[in-house]
Order: sequence, then structure tokens, then C-alpha cells
Amino acid sequence: MLTAINCQEPDHVPLWNLWSEHTGPGCTWKDQIQRAEALIERGLDDTLALWVDHWHRTSLDAVLAQSGVKVSFTRQVSPDQPYPLLTKTYDTPAGTLRRAVKQTEDWPHGEDVPLMSNCGMARAVEHLVKGPEDLDKLKYLFPPLSADEMRQFREEARATKAAAQRLGVMVEGGWIGGGDLAILLCGVEPLVTAAIDDPAYVQALFQFLYEQQVPRIELLLEEGVDTVVQEAWYDTTDFWSPRLYRQHLKPFIQKQVDLVHSAGAKYTYYMSCGIMPLLDDFVEMGIDSFWGVDPVQGDADLRVVKEKLGGKVCIWGGMNSTLTLQYGSREEIREAVDTAIRTLGPGGGFVLMPVDQIFAYTPWENFEVMVERWREIGSYPIRG
Repeated sequence: MLTAINCQEPDHVPLWNLWSEHTGPGCTWKDQIQRAEALIERGLDDTLALWVDHWHRTSLDAVLAQSGVKVSFTRQVSPDQPYPLLTKTYDTPAGTLRRAVKQTEDWPHGEDVPLMSNCGMARAVEHLVKGPEDLDKLKYLFPPLSADEMRQFREEARATKAAAQRLGVMVEGGWIGGGDLAILLCGVEPLVTAAIDDPAYVQALFQFLYEQQVPRIELLLEEGVDTVVQEAWYDTTDFWSPRLYRQHLKPFIQKQVDLVHSAGAKYTYYMSCGIMPLLDDFVEMGIDSFWGVDPVQGDADLRVVKEKLGGKVCIWGGMNSTLTLQYGSREEIREAVDTAIRTLGPGGGFVLMPVDQIFAYTPWENFEVMVERWREIGSYPIRG
């Protein structure tokens, strides 16, 4: 995998999958180490991940209370509304932040409204951060790791690195954020509109979020991760115009890339749609590996991607998971593997990856078809 990230040819095109959970289709892995052991035994490729996550902590509300933030929650049912309204309020020393969401039938968080949630953002009737007046309040919702949490992280890091060394796999550190965090806090339309109408506010927001990421990145780098991964689903040009991306997001991504490179690690960027107008930017920022090249739902032109990124940025992807791997025929899956490997594989710097992940409901027999064809044509040198 590291050979591929260095844009060189290993002995074969790595086949890597982002699994939606530790238990894959037809498998009974209890954790990522068992998963890696099982996949490596079958001759497949895998990595281990080391997480340092401040805002998805199960104890976040308790941590906030200790730092002077009062958290309250209400659930309101109105006869004239189809869904209950869940409201979570944070009373900080600098003022109040509040988010209200519709509790639809598919709401995945029970009676809670997490600080960071894709569903919470999509179902919000009131977003948490509404303008520059909220930035001073926001800093209270990002408390540093406690001593106990730091100890647990160090223990997990030791165990993960020991397993990675035993298995001969690399360690990913993650995941850090930027545009994703901003949109989860502010909503898509309010934030993109503000980027046009009030650019100083949006610049201040991104500066704040960057400053929150630095300690997390440094902690991962201290533990010697091979690559730091930034999730960037919401950095897409489906939301941001290229001009707004370059104005608001690119400068802070560049700072993160430089910080990671200063420690001798690699920087991985993950975006699965709207990538084509930004390929030159990925090269200019010095991104080492790019996840998410999807020719189906992401409309990625594989030949152009190879032309722009080949030899400069390691390309992860090449085929689609949700439609091709889940619903495709045997012939369609084999053809997708062929096209990906023959287009993106020559010269190295390519990891075959069904974008964006393998789900528990992905048909295992379809996964096997992908693996079968990969085994047949995935060895270097790639034959046309």
C-alpha cells in the first residue's frame, strides 16, 4: 500500500475496501484487527485505523458539563406537524447554541441530537451555528481530551501499531475534517450563501476549525501513523463552486497537508463526487493519495483522472460500490474491474477501491466476482 501511495508499482494493484462496519457481508469479525487478519489470510489488502475523535465521544455531554456548558434537550409533538421536533441546547459561558431537527421514521439517534451528524444536518429546522456571533460560543463545544481519554487513546494506539507491525499493514490516522465539519454545524445552503455574502465570517469559521484539527493531527503524528485521512464528502463542487473552494477551503487544507508532511507522513483526502474541477488543485496542494474516484455516481472520467493525477497523487477507487457492486451483473462487475485496472493501474500509484464502501448488505457473491477478476488481471506489469 505504501508503495502505491508513493506512486510506484508494487507486485500487484492493491485491492482495498472501506467497510461500513467491522462485520462485512457473510463475515463475523469482531473488530478491525480480526478483519485484517481474515482478509490478509485470503490474499487481500487491508489497513488499520487509529481514531482520535473529540466530538463523537459517548461522554461528550458529560465532558461539556465539566467545562461549564449546560446541555438540555426537549422533544415536542405538535398535531399539525408530521414529525416530533427534537431540540438540543448548549448554554455556554459565551451564550446559547441550539439545534432543532425533525425526528423522522429513519432517525438513527434515538432521543438524542449528536453534535456532528449527517442526519442531524439534513433534518435540521434550526442549525447549530447561524452566524459570526456564534463562533465564540462554539469553542466551548470542542474540549480537549481528558486525562482518561488520552490514556485510552495511547493504549489503543499501542495495540493498533503492534497489530499493524505483526500483519505488515499501514496505519491510517483519522479522520480529520474541515468543510464537512463546517457544513454539519451550519447546513449546506446557509454556509455556501454566507461564503458569498459574508466571506470574513466563513474564513473565521474555517480558521477556528483548523485550529481544532491541529492538536488531533499532532497527536496522530506523534503515534507515527503512515497517513492522516481527511474526510471531505462535503468539500465537493456539488456544493462549492471551484472559486469558493479555492477561496475558503483550499488554504486550510494546504496548512493541514504541510503539517502532516513536516512529520514525514502522507496526507489522504477523501471525496467521492464533484472531483473533476479540482484535480489540478489536489496536485498543487501536495495531496499524496486521493480516495473516492467513482466513475458512476461520482461522474469521474478515469482517463482524465489518470492524466491529471498519475505519477503525482495515488488514486484510490476506479469503480462504484452502491450500484455496480451491489446491483451489477457478473459481467458488469468484471468489466468495471477491467476498466479501472487497465486505465488507472499502469505505472503504479493506484489502489482498486469500490467507492465508497462495502456495506453489510452488499451481496458477498458480487464481492467475490470483483476479487476473482482482480486476481486475474491485477498483477504488475498491467497488460493492456
